[in-house]
Amino acid sequence: MTATVADVRRLALALRTIVVKMGFDERDGMIATAPHIFSVTPHYQDYPWVLVRLAAVTRARLAAILDDAWGRSAPFTRGATPPSGRRASRAAPARSRPRRTR
Repeated sequence: MTATVADVRRLALALRTIVVKMGFDERDGMIATAPHIFSVTPHYQDYPWVLVRLAAVTRARLAAILDDAWGRSAPFTRGATPPSGRRASRAAPARSRPRRTR
């Protein structure tokens, strides 16, 4: 059985929290300034991810957070643009080693 658009929408609207990729320093700063929005569980403590409470974050702030996270993970070699149509405010961190090609 395949999921329909209505199924995906229903599941997305039921979410309370999402996990977003960001740097450790930025994550710690977000948690310190807005602990009612941002948190981290022991599972994510050693990874560059933060939990975002959807009921507590504004739409504009969530859009900015997602654009920045997208900018860290997007394939810049293809010149892609985030879903909002604007470029992320930060460049992706440099890779420590080049990707292997197949």
